[in-house]
Amino acid sequence: MIPLREIVDRASHSPSFEGILSALRSGKRRLSVSGLTGSAKPLLAALIWETIGNPVLLTVAEEDEAFTFYHDLLSLTAAAFSLPSRPEDVEPSLETAEQRICALHGALEPGTAAIVATPRAILQPVISPDLFRGLIQSISKGDQIDRDKLIEALSDSGFERMSAVENVGEMAVRGGIVDVYPFDTENPFRIEFSADVIESIREFDPLTQRSISFLNRIRVLPFREPLPQDDSGKPFVGFSEYINPRWVILFDETWLLSAEVEDSDSNDQAFDPSSLERLQSSHPTIVLSARAELDVPLKPQTHYEKNLQLLKKDLENLRQEGYATFVLSQSEGQKERMTEVLSETEVGVVVGILSSGFLLQDAHLAVFTEKDIFGREPRRRRPKFKAGIPIESLLTLKPGDIVVHTDYGIARFEGIERVNVRGAESDCLFLKYAGADKIFVPIENMHLVQRYVGSHERPPALTKLGTKSWEKTKNKARKAVLDMTRELLDIYAARAAMKGMASPEDVPWQAELEASFVFDETEDQLETLAEIKKDMESERPMDRLICGEVGYGKTEVALRAAFKAVMAEKQVALLAPTTILAQQHYNTFCERLKRFPIRCEVISRFKTSAEQKRLLRELSEEKIEIIIGTHRLLSDDIVFSDLGLLIIDEEQRFGVRHKEKIKKLRKLVDVLTMSATPIPRTLYMSLVGVRDMSTIDTAPKGRLSVHTEVSPWDEELIVEYILREIDRGGQVYFVHNRVQTIDSMASFIHGLLPQLKIGVAHGQMRERELESVIVDFLDRCYDVLITSTIIESGMDIPNVNTMIINRGDKFGLAQLHQLRGRVGRSDRRAYCLILIPKGRRITREARERLSAILSYRELGSGYKLALRDLEIRGAGNLLGPEQHGYIHAVGYDLYCQLLAETVSELKGELPERKVITSISLDCDAYIPNSYIPDAQHKIALYKRLVAISSEQRLAEIRDELVDRFGPAPEVCQNLLDGVEVRILASKLGIRRVALSGRWAELHFEKSFDPGSETMGRVLKSWPAPIQFFTERGLMMRVALGDEGLKRFNIIKKLLHLLE
Repeated sequence: MIPLREIVDRASHSPSFEGILSALRSGKRRLSVSGLTGSAKPLLAALIWETIGNPVLLTVAEEDEAFTFYHDLLSLTAAAFSLPSRPEDVEPSLETAEQRICALHGALEPGTAAIVATPRAILQPVISPDLFRGLIQSISKGDQIDRDKLIEALSDSGFERMSAVENVGEMAVRGGIVDVYPFDTENPFRIEFSADVIESIREFDPLTQRSISFLNRIRVLPFREPLPQDDSGKPFVGFSEYINPRWVILFDETWLLSAEVEDSDSNDQAFDPSSLERLQSSHPTIVLSARAELDVPLKPQTHYEKNLQLLKKDLENLRQEGYATFVLSQSEGQKERMTEVLSETEVGVVVGILSSGFLLQDAHLAVFTEKDIFGREPRRRRPKFKAGIPIESLLTLKPGDIVVHTDYGIARFEGIERVNVRGAESDCLFLKYAGADKIFVPIENMHLVQRYVGSHERPPALTKLGTKSWEKTKNKARKAVLDMTRELLDIYAARAAMKGMASPEDVPWQAELEASFVFDETEDQLETLAEIKKDMESERPMDRLICGEVGYGKTEVALRAAFKAVMAEKQVALLAPTTILAQQHYNTFCERLKRFPIRCEVISRFKTSAEQKRLLRELSEEKIEIIIGTHRLLSDDIVFSDLGLLIIDEEQRFGVRHKEKIKKLRKLVDVLTMSATPIPRTLYMSLVGVRDMSTIDTAPKGRLSVHTEVSPWDEELIVEYILREIDRGGQVYFVHNRVQTIDSMASFIHGLLPQLKIGVAHGQMRERELESVIVDFLDRCYDVLITSTIIESGMDIPNVNTMIINRGDKFGLAQLHQLRGRVGRSDRRAYCLILIPKGRRITREARERLSAILSYRELGSGYKLALRDLEIRGAGNLLGPEQHGYIHAVGYDLYCQLLAETVSELKGELPERKVITSISLDCDAYIPNSYIPDAQHKIALYKRLVAISSEQRLAEIRDELVDRFGPAPEVCQNLLDGVEVRILASKLGIRRVALSGRWAELHFEKSFDPGSETMGRVLKSWPAPIQFFTERGLMMRVALGDEGLKRFNIIKKLLHLLE
């Protein structure tokens, strides 16, 4: 069902719209229409398609407008496409490439309703329709296709061959299986061959790599559009060749007045009006102009600027005049809030997105959007996020990685080695220690080995085997964790015993404030807000930590908590580590709260002494509800009338003396702490019941990934990046992290672009001078800020959407990620250019880091790899610098394990007793390279096999292997059967199972008591001899058959009998 079909149906009753449709039905070739603005233009296109069945080419002036109308059409009608213009000198972005490929294909399909494009896009040369059709692969089950030719065709059309398909544009080949991830599909496809016949086609999940459903036929669009500059010899034509004579041209004449035309070269074919005239002459054309034959009585909607009382009044007037009224909300959550806010009216709220509202007077149709009411930009449908592989897979071991063995300490992983023990081959992890020490860890003990994650500033020393140094290091870390956890539990228990003030439930104004938020909340934000409100409404004082990256919506959550406190007639203090951050918070709070009778002030060194005294007096007299400031708020002369909530931003950045003052305040009021450094999930889970924490780790909806490019030093490219941003009204960061030469770099950039205003900021400037530069940059006094890495955290300037990083090879992966995160904070595309030295080699490690930052430029799970260093920093910030040292000493994963064990112990929870069963086989059991050639995938699979503890999960892995790689060879089947025996034996308290020839030995834990009834049943039903030994606990020696695979079935049958 099309979301807003009812609006289209209602618009069809308009006499003016009916006049347009009648003209088209009667065969009129050209008609001029005036009065249409905003979303009414795509509404007319939808109406033409829905009523007379002619597809529409809607031609508009600017790319942004085309993209906006494309999203309007997606809400109003069936299949619609956007054809953006192709950049002339650079590769198009992934979004642009997808839109162009899908639009070209859509133009050839009979079910397409409309395409939106600019004249530039329409007039750019494209490959001929016949050749484009030839690039589309149509594949059906049972087809006879040469596998190698299909692979070649996919490669020629732009697909990149990888070991596994994770992202759009990738393909993978494993024997008779071909995976491919084309545009315009929710998930990638898996094509399985039997010889040259398509045996099956399956859709699979790129995250799990498992098949989801079977398909009979698929269509694979090319991933890359052939370009004229490719010099391929292929014929190129205009886009008009793609559309048949039935297409209606809806031509917006404002294009002739656009800046593109004014700035264009008179010889530029893309701006030749005669070319467009020829296009119009061959199709029915409606020209949208200021003066025309037919005028549509349509008015743009009022901009209410959050004045809900005026909106309610207008809605009531329209109801009385008999208008059909639609109030559109962008999500179900917003619909619920708007329904509550407008409950006094009889107007319904519907979920739907249009870019602007309108009054179509002759149809008595009124449409209101969130942009009209709140100024909220519509959330555009972006190309779906292509989820990456799980983080566990990203962190699998590579030769050369530093690892931690729980029992033996820190080593270097050298790879997987095949080891022969008593004639049976299996894989082992080869670990190298200090000196010439080395050990081979059987795959079954892989759970004892984790990749070392700690400080990369000073890599840890390898452990010397045969000494007690590792045990001493572990014991020191365990004691430090114990002391810290005991203190945290004491604080938590003390607060739980205190009685505070319980805030009342939300008042109606709270719903109005939350409905006026200009973005859709993420699930994380809503969950965090619910936890905060629950805390505030309880009698126990709140002390909650919110973790999440800058720009992920922590401030909005804190603002709503502050509003709730003020509604409870309490004062709120927001403490920020820097004057700049305080000012940014103040600006945000003032903007969001301006329609409410709440006074918000900021106290900082930018205020004169007299102004500060006045603010302090008014604060004590309760004339100020919300006060924002730096550590100045902790001074003794600050007196609150009735403080109810303290919000602390980046508490770890305050000094010891200030933290002591904060600790005293904590005992008196609700406290909400915000941290922009992510907290590791495992650490978060370890501290449940010790510290109240909420995490916001989802990017806001509509946030675009940052387009990232790595290039050798190139002055022309630098100028191009800067001017592209300046031309669209933005600002630029230029990161140069050498203070000694930062002024010279500023002079150089000014020489390249003398018309621009250049500012300089770095950490060695005096604090007041630095603050002054940043404030001037915020106020747009500078176009470009040449800066050191001081912008890495605590800077949130939405107008800065281009960053250039000089000597990117010198930065760590986490630092590059966090620097790049300073741009792209709005729904505007952001750019990051990373420069490396020209003509000089960079280290292998630097190349890997730069490759990773390019690979994980899309938002989603992949980027978490870059966050691992940040998580360590986050752990240190949360737990203190001393704990950071112990994380470095034993590695992050082992530290979290020690922490979880200590918390459970101190809370009196009995540790779960697990029997870890070892398996000794006399047959080969491993994953051969011929079956899974990629070492990373092999290690990831071994890791999963070691971790599983249920037969069901093992059955799923068996199915997955067949799905992804085909039938498993015998040595791999032996491995899987051995895992199944280990799972069954572990549940029975069997610590070791050994298979040798026709005998199996089962060694039980000393505490095992099978019971006479169970043993009697086993002896009675077992057909072969069983021997019992009791010297070191119970050991059963059982006779088996001679055939290899059947032995596993026999031993499994015995284990089931013992259950």
